[in-house]
Amino acid sequence: MTRKISTFLVATIFLASVFTSVAPSKQVYAATQAKVNATTLNVREKPTTSSKVIGKYTKGQTVTITQQQNGWSKVPVGKKTGWVSSKYVTVIKPTASKAVVPSGTKYYVTATTLNIRKSASTSAARVDSVKKNAAVTLYEKKGSWGRVKTASGKTGWASLQYLTTKAPATPKPAPKPIAKAPVKYYVTATSLNIRKEPKTTATSITSVKKNQVVSLYEKKGTWGKVKTAAGKTGWASLQYLTTKAPITPKPAPPVQVPVKYYVTATSLNVRSGPSTSSGIVTSVKKNEVVSLYEKKGTWGRIKTASGKTGWVSLSFLTTKAPVKPTPVSPQQPTTTGVKGKVIVLDPGHGGTDVGAPGKVQNERNLTLQTANEVKALLVKAGAKVIMTRTSNTSRKLELSERVAISHKYNAQAFVSIHYNSGSSEATGIETYFYPTYSDEAKLAAAIQQELIKQTQMRDRKVKNTSAFYVIKNNRMPSILAELGFISNPVEEKRLITKEYQQQAARGIFNGLNKYFSQ
Repeated sequence: MTRKISTFLVATIFLASVFTSVAPSKQVYAATQAKVNATTLNVREKPTTSSKVIGKYTKGQTVTITQQQNGWSKVPVGKKTGWVSSKYVTVIKPTASKAVVPSGTKYYVTATTLNIRKSASTSAARVDSVKKNAAVTLYEKKGSWGRVKTASGKTGWASLQYLTTKAPATPKPAPKPIAKAPVKYYVTATSLNIRKEPKTTATSITSVKKNQVVSLYEKKGTWGKVKTAAGKTGWASLQYLTTKAPITPKPAPPVQVPVKYYVTATSLNVRSGPSTSSGIVTSVKKNEVVSLYEKKGTWGRIKTASGKTGWVSLSFLTTKAPVKPTPVSPQQPTTTGVKGKVIVLDPGHGGTDVGAPGKVQNERNLTLQTANEVKALLVKAGAKVIMTRTSNTSRKLELSERVAISHKYNAQAFVSIHYNSGSSEATGIETYFYPTYSDEAKLAAAIQQELIKQTQMRDRKVKNTSAFYVIKNNRMPSILAELGFISNPVEEKRLITKEYQQQAARGIFNGLNKYFSQ
C-alpha cells in the first residue's frame, strides 16, 4: 500500500514540473497584424535561429501573428506556419472603429454658419455651409466629427460640437399691428419728393405738386409714410404737409362770347395747354387776329383765323387794332429827295459766298432780291443806281472792290444790304454806321426808322461800329442794314416772301428820301 502511494506522488510531481516549465513559454493571441521592418526576414521551422528556414518576408509586407513565445512570433508562410524574430516586425495598432449612427438621425446647427468639409479635419476643403437652426442628417461619427447630409443634398463632415438633436424653439410671430385709419394731408411745397426711405439721401419714387392730397399712415421722426393719389407709397418730410385744406381760388368766369384780339409778338406759339411745356399746335404772326374764348391765369384759349384752337400767353395779345402803314405805290414816290442822286446798292455776299444759311433760303439770294426791289423804286424816282453785283453766279467780290465802286462813282449814299444770323429765336432789324467821313449817323437813323415803320419788325436800333470793312473804309456816306434773322425759322418764313421784300425795299427807299430831304 505504501509503495503504491509513493509511486502516485512521484508521478504527480513529475507532471506538475513538466507543465510548470512549458506553460510560461507559450502565449496564444488573437490574430494580430504586423509589418516587416527588416530588409529580408527569415521564417524558421522552430523559434530558434538554428532552426531550418522554411520561408522569407520582405520589408513592408504585412504578416498575421497568431502566437508569441520568448521573443518569437508565429506567422503563416504559404500553407505552413513558422517563426520569425519579434524584433523585426511592428505590430499595427488597430484603428478606432467608426461609430455608426442610426440611419437618418436629424441634427440642428447651433453655430451662426457651419462649414461642411470634404473630410473630418478643419484643414479639409469646404464643400458647403449651413446656417443656424438648419437641419442636417447625421450618418456616421468619427471622433469629434460627424458625416452629414445637408438639405440641399451635399454630403461632408461637420464638427459635432455645433450640432444638437434638440430642435430650435420657433419664435412666435409678432402680432400684426392694427392699421390706423390714414389721415388726409395737403402738400405745401411747390414739388415734394416721395422717397423710398425716411431720409433725404433715399431714392425718389415720385413727386407731388403743391396742394395735392396724400394719405398719412405712419410717422417716424420728421418723416411720414404716405400714399399718393396715384397709389404710390413712400416717405415725405412732415414739414411740407398740413391737415389744413388749401383755399381754392374761384375760377374766372369763362368768356362766353369770343372777343377779337391782336397778336403783338413777332411770332406767337399756340399750345395744347396753358403751359410753356405743352406741345405747339400752330403759331400766329404779329398783328394777326384771334378769337379769345376763355382765360385761365395768364393764359387764354383762342381760335386762329385758320380754325386752330389752343392756348396762348395773354401778355402777347391786345384788343387794340394795329396801325397799318399806308402803302405807297412804287410808281408814285412820296418825295423827290433821291432824284438825281448817285446811290450805290451793295447786295451782301455773292458768287461762292452764300452768306448766312436758313432752312429754306440763304443770305446771298435774299440780299440781291431786296436790292433789286430798292433799285426799282430809286430808278422810278429819278436816282442813278449802281449795283456792286447783279447776279448770284458772278464771281465773289472782295470787300475792297465794293468800297472802290463807291469811290469810283462818288456815291452820295452807299447802302450795304444783309440778313442777320444768330440764335433760332433772335428777331428784328438793325442798322450800322461808322462816323468818319460824313453824316452817316443821320443816314442810318433815317433808314432804320422807315424800315421799322414799313415792316413792323422789332427795332434793334442804330449801332455805331468799326466792325464792317465796307463802312469803315468808305469815304462816302455809308450804312449797313441787317433786315432780319434768317437763322430764326419762324422769321425766315416771312423774310423770303415777296411782300416782305417790298416792305423792306420801301423802308430803305423812304429812308434815303428822308435823308436827302433834311
